[in-house]
Amino acid sequence: MKRSGGAQLLRRGLRLGVFLAVCLLFLAGCALLHCGLLFADAGTRGRWLARLTQAWARALLWSFGLQVTCQPSRATSRTALFVSNHQSYLDILVIAAHCPTLFVAKSEVSRWPLLGWLAALGGTIFIERANTHSNVRGAYRVSRALRQGVNVLVFPEGTTSDGTRVLPFQPFFFVAAVRAAAAVQPLTIKYTAVNDAPLDDETRDWLCWHGAMDFVRHFWRLLSLRSAAAQLRLHEPLTAQQTTRALAQAAQAVITNGFAETAPLITARRNLTWLAAMKTNALTALKKSH
Repeated sequence: MKRSGGAQLLRRGLRLGVFLAVCLLFLAGCALLHCGLLFADAGTRGRWLARLTQAWARALLWSFGLQVTCQPSRATSRTALFVSNHQSYLDILVIAAHCPTLFVAKSEVSRWPLLGWLAALGGTIFIERANTHSNVRGAYRVSRALRQGVNVLVFPEGTTSDGTRVLPFQPFFFVAAVRAAAAVQPLTIKYTAVNDAPLDDETRDWLCWHGAMDFVRHFWRLLSLRSAAAQLRLHEPLTAQQTTRALAQAAQAVITNGFAETAPLITARRNLTWLAAMKTNALTALKKSH
């Protein structure tokens, strides 16, 4: 137990050090990028910030031991409003690592130590979800970014779920895609494993962050995990030639179906793990009998 506890503490320390180092490098890169592109147009700055965020996300996923299977491996080459189900702050890393995009986030994030600075320098669009005027300004900024050729990601659920289902979508930000005549790219995220074992009701909360969970405690536990796995599915883009409500409903249907379709794979892995355990137990019993 002491050896296991010491290994966990060492893993946490190393990962925390890598996390801080990568974040500081990202801050420095953003500062240099803003200076270097001081006279560039907003679209060019946005695309470069999205690429820099992609490198930051890939480095952090590697440091956390979180492996992501992406199908297909590339997003649409067209400028699009990316929409996804939302279960954790890790969703941002999972998506950003595969899809260069700016993000829409609640205004509270901007006040978080370090992470708020990272988000602001990375071009995040902050909104107060309970404030109509803030949402309107945010939707206008999203639409403007899309017209400038910059991808933007929105989590239409408006909050994180517990990882067992997809919550109802709020249609408001889909108006940005309609006004910019941009495609809507639906994404489905599903966390599938922790420490090489299929996710269950207990370990799901080790990755999913929702409700009144304390961020620091959740992040500290994340640092102790040996490994984790997630699936990211990129669905066929939707055209914005329909009403915002119809577009939101179509995106939710696609993402919900994609979320449900990963269940057979998880069940199969759980069954394989159970069979392997049964085999090990049987071999152990045979050895003891002899």
